[in-house]
Amino acid sequence: MRLRGAPRRGRRAGDPTAASVDAATKGSVMTRLEAVTLFAHGLAAQAPGLSTTGLQGWIQDNVVPLVLLGIAIILLWIGGRGDNAGVARRSVGLLVGLVALGIAVSGNGPEIGNFLAGLLIG
Repeated sequence: MRLRGAPRRGRRAGDPTAASVDAATKGSVMTRLEAVTLFAHGLAAQAPGLSTTGLQGWIQDNVVPLVLLGIAIILLWIGGRGDNAGVARRSVGLLVGLVALGIAVSGNGPEIGNFLAGLLIG
């Protein structure tokens, strides 16, 4: 229930007050995207040697083996139930995913792409 004179919860598209409020505050209010962009540029200016190589190495050394171990346990559990076709189907998908992960991590994507294109073109 809305009290008389209380503001409405949402604005309608054709509401002239919504357009005037947006136009009046356009220059003085910073959007969330502008604030995040400004913050990121400030961080980059303060720490020019900042990179993500340490985080990438930690993920490769710790997270990827744990995910692979979890997938192996799930495949063994499915195989124990007797669903060998399901294990084979998921294993092929896992191999395709591991190949894609290996290409992404190694940074040799363009060379591998040129090699595969050379196989098709000749």
